[in-house]
Amino acid sequence: MVETNPFATVQQIAGGYCLPRCLHVVADLGVADALDETPRTAADLAASVGAHPDALSRVLRLLAAHGVFATQDDQFSHSPASRLLRTDHPQSMRAFAQMFGLPVFWETFDALDHSVRTGLPAAAKVFPEGFWSYFAQHPEAGRVFNAAMNAKAHGAVAGILATYDFSGFGLIGDIGGGSGHLLHAILDAVPAATGVLFDLPHVIEDVASLASERLTFQSGDFFCDALPSCDAYLLYGDHSRLGRRRVRRDTQGDTLGCPAARQRVADRDDRPR
Repeated sequence: MVETNPFATVQQIAGGYCLPRCLHVVADLGVADALDETPRTAADLAASVGAHPDALSRVLRLLAAHGVFATQDDQFSHSPASRLLRTDHPQSMRAFAQMFGLPVFWETFDALDHSVRTGLPAAAKVFPEGFWSYFAQHPEAGRVFNAAMNAKAHGAVAGILATYDFSGFGLIGDIGGGSGHLLHAILDAVPAATGVLFDLPHVIEDVASLASERLTFQSGDFFCDALPSCDAYLLYGDHSRLGRRRVRRDTQGDTLGCPAARQRVADRDDRPR
């Protein structure tokens, strides 16, 4: 392990919040979209995105020092990392960067001391109504969150399809699947299967026009409403463990003898299992 200056270590960590905030702001402004293959000055970029030239230059120089954008002769160009902030990139992470700058996340980390002192979730203190209620009450924040989850799903789709065989399932439920990118990809790969997308009412409202004979939508609250009866469920990230319990609990009382009583659950995560 390389030894570092202890003073520099403490200084960098203590002021570490500045770097991610710079990334959040640049993502919100759409700076990467304004920068094509031709290097541009901070003044040019600022005029394109509605920012102060000198302030934007300082932000971009800090990001460039950490590999996001590149700078030479007072001009800025793309780096591999900054290209991921473009909206049109096939693996765009712009919305993902924006998501972590949302008040619902940023203010939760600001209350970290509450969790350390009490062992209780900071989010419950800062937003007692819960994340999902917050997103329902703040549509723009909800749009950013859904876009971030869709981007994450896009990045995982190829790996999931390559490592998991869905051909044995007739009806597949995507729980909290947003726009249903993974479910769409599975249905394309398994023509005999049908799917149901389960998510909050405002999410389902946005994608209802995509319904078809093979894809239906059901609105509800994952935490209190009954899940649809399916042969397999897709569950994403942090909710997959709770989701497995919900699936088993909701299907134990099924008296129809359908395969839903013997569910197999596919965890929709970065590493399919």
